[in-house]
Amino acid sequence: MKEKKIWMSCLLVLVLLSACKTQEKTLAYFQDLPKGQALPSGQALQGYEPSLMPDDEISITVSATDPLAAAMFNRPLNTIQTAEDRYVTHTPVLPTYLVSAEGDIEMPVLGRIHVAGLTRSQLTAQLTERLSAYINDPIVSVRLHNFKVVVLGEVSKPGTYRVSSDRLSLIDALGLAGDLTLYGNRTNVLLVREEEGRQQLHRFDLTSAETFVSPYYYLKQNDVIYVEPTKLQEENAQFNQTKTYRISVLSTILSAISVVASLCVALIVK
Repeated sequence: MKEKKIWMSCLLVLVLLSACKTQEKTLAYFQDLPKGQALPSGQALQGYEPSLMPDDEISITVSATDPLAAAMFNRPLNTIQTAEDRYVTHTPVLPTYLVSAEGDIEMPVLGRIHVAGLTRSQLTAQLTERLSAYINDPIVSVRLHNFKVVVLGEVSKPGTYRVSSDRLSLIDALGLAGDLTLYGNRTNVLLVREEEGRQQLHRFDLTSAETFVSPYYYLKQNDVIYVEPTKLQEENAQFNQTKTYRISVLSTILSAISVVASLCVALIVK
């Protein structure tokens, strides 16, 4: 009998050690990444740029050796008035263009331009070519102002993140959100993306190096990332919810009993 208990104890210890090892392996990222080697040639995405889409907010600045010739293609600067103590300051703000539902913007002199579906580099090249008919050696700068992603679920700091760059990877976004919590499911991270008016869904397995070569690795503006909880966390949440409900019911019953007891004592005293 004593030997049986010893064997049972050893088996329990082995199970616990195995569970710890499995948990440690689950938390590791990119487990199949070759050590000391780069990704196979041609698989990594180079020079990625997101395309412009309706409701994007962009700024376009035109300059040239002749500033007066270039000025007619720039919208006047806006100013924001701020008051500090007794002093009032005016801060110049770069004007922006809002891409219409049809994917167009209206520029001075050039008129309506279709920009949806173009990258910043493509739009810059197109505008440079068109402006060359009006001014010598035009320099065009295009900037996207509303690049943001939403990170939700089992991360340390869920929320909406705005970035000044339009080159943001999945790993960058998770880093902004403080990484996954211990209860985040690293094998099933969901990406929600709107393309041509439809919601596209893609799932990542962060334990696999295939994440790096996914066409969805670099994010687009307004992407949503959701990290679902592990089964253990869901079970814990259900247990805590049931426990809280039971405590609430028990507390209500005890309060009712206390009231009834008080009334009985009051009646006896009378």
